Amino acid sequence: MLKAATARARDFLDLHTVVTHFDLNLLSEGNVDLLRAVFEAKKVPLLLLNNLREYRDFHRADWPAVLDTVKPGQQIQDFDFYFDFVLELIGKLEPLWNK
Repeated sequence: MLKAATARARDFLDLHTVVTHFDLNLLSEGNVDLLRAVFEAKKVPLLLLNNLREYRDFHRADWPAVLDTVKPGQQIQDFDFYFDFVLELIGKLEPLWNK
């Protein structure tokens, strides 16, 4: 099984921010095409998204570095909130690799 070389806790916060701020529908035809193209360009099968839940603790270890970048007064949730949000997105995308 492939494992990320470095933890990417910031990506979970960033994904939540972008998807909610722009009210993105990841299942729209254009977004599905874009997602496939990005994964293809990186030579990563979409199916690997299905394995993310196994790496919660791996990415959580990087969360203190994210907290160090938060501006005073900026409100953010805990790591699990953002990780679970991304898992929910992945669940919606599952039909892309289960065809």
